[in-house]
Amino acid sequence: MQYRYCSGGILIKNFLSKTSAQHDDRKIFLAQGIAKFLIVMGLPYISLFILFDLFISAQVMGFLFGFCLLSLVLIHLSFHRSGKFTLIIGVSLMLLAYSILLGAETGAPLIFFPIISLGLILFERHEIKSIIIGCLIPVFCRFLFDFITYSPSVNAFFTANFSEPIATNTQYIIYEFAVFTSFVFTFFFVFFYFYSNYQSEKLLTIKNEELSKNIQKLDLSNNRLLRNYLRVKQMITKIRAQQAMEADLEKGKKLQNSALPQTPPKLENVVITHAFEPAKTLSGDYFDYFPDKSTATIILKPEKNDDEYDDEYEEETIIFKQVGIVVADVVGKGVAASLEMFSVKTVFKLLHDHWFQPKELVTRLNQISLDSHLFSKYVPLLYVTISQIEPHRYLLKYVNAGHEPSVIIKKNGDVIILDQGGAPVGMDGDEVYVENEFILEAGDAAFMITDGCTDVKSPTGEVIGHEELIPILIEASKQKNVDMAKYVRNRLRDFQGNAAQADDMTIVVIQIV
Repeated sequence: MQYRYCSGGILIKNFLSKTSAQHDDRKIFLAQGIAKFLIVMGLPYISLFILFDLFISAQVMGFLFGFCLLSLVLIHLSFHRSGKFTLIIGVSLMLLAYSILLGAETGAPLIFFPIISLGLILFERHEIKSIIIGCLIPVFCRFLFDFITYSPSVNAFFTANFSEPIATNTQYIIYEFAVFTSFVFTFFFVFFYFYSNYQSEKLLTIKNEELSKNIQKLDLSNNRLLRNYLRVKQMITKIRAQQAMEADLEKGKKLQNSALPQTPPKLENVVITHAFEPAKTLSGDYFDYFPDKSTATIILKPEKNDDEYDDEYEEETIIFKQVGIVVADVVGKGVAASLEMFSVKTVFKLLHDHWFQPKELVTRLNQISLDSHLFSKYVPLLYVTISQIEPHRYLLKYVNAGHEPSVIIKKNGDVIILDQGGAPVGMDGDEVYVENEFILEAGDAAFMITDGCTDVKSPTGEVIGHEELIPILIEASKQKNVDMAKYVRNRLRDFQGNAAQADDMTIVVIQIV
């Protein structure tokens, strides 16, 4: 804590307004003690002067009493420096007047010497200016006293107007009392000085202990804040990483959706619909259409007259007589499964340009996947070709490589499950796949699904299975002018309720009309 010398201007300013600066409690304590001591010692002097009919001296001592009391009030009101200033100036002036009134014979000048310590203690001792001021106060008072005493004209003026007749005995008594007061004041100052230092050190020790405890608490608080800061920082890092990953997954989802067919190919008297529902952002399910362009019939758009304008004017229509359909379910979910899904799509597309029939194509895919380690695991896959025999009759050829069996719902409501199949692609290089056939007629519907449709769970944990799924497929086949794939998906959502989706769902429906 630093202390500054308080100039007269600042003292007067502080005298008029309460200061907000911090002060040394020890010096304030000393100033209050000195003021109280002078008040206590002033009362005997007032009584003594009244006893000896020295009323002017009693009035002067009364002023001294008032200055000390005023300094106590100022210090109590937190005008600390103003109170000290008032105490020093008031004591100096009143003692000077007291000495002039009583004369050197009474020993009054002896009281000036303790004032040196008074000035030093109330100002900041460690500053040169404070020491000089503390010493100059009694010197200046002594100079004035000597000037008044030994200057004939001034002495005559004071003698004529302010001097009081004092008997010899009275002078002796006052002299002895002044000597006694001077020694008592000096003793009091020394004792009070060391006592105040002791109290200050004691108070400082208590404050240091409290400060040490507060620092320990602050350290603990800072450690907790630091741990919380690091924890929050880690959480922010994780959140940002998760947000970045979610953004990447969203981009991957858009890319995957763009890789899946948006519109099924058109066949004469055939309606093909599909529904795709991933369990997570990215999916391992894959389906695609491969129309045989050599069997395509192009219906050109009619020519328009120059004055015709139709917003619903249709583009040219391509109708195929033979289409290949693949539905695959890569083992797993999420990013890894979606990457393998792209591998299946790429290789399947390349192979389909050379092999269209199911048996040859799936066999070749199985051999390539094992020779080149194309997949991390195996891939259940269903490949179907549908070819027109007559306007309302189609031949369905298929190879099931470990995939969920297709379900045929006949027009009369009979249910036929195409469960003939072999091992998943990439599991056995010696697997011999069998190509099976089935005739679809008007009113029949073929449902190709992934196992995510049979694994749907209700909120109570019940799995739908084939027993509950077949009635839904029969109900969907009886719907008129309805997207059957989306109808089945919506019914599965109703069964699922608010339960989490267990697996990716893919539904492809072929309906002969």
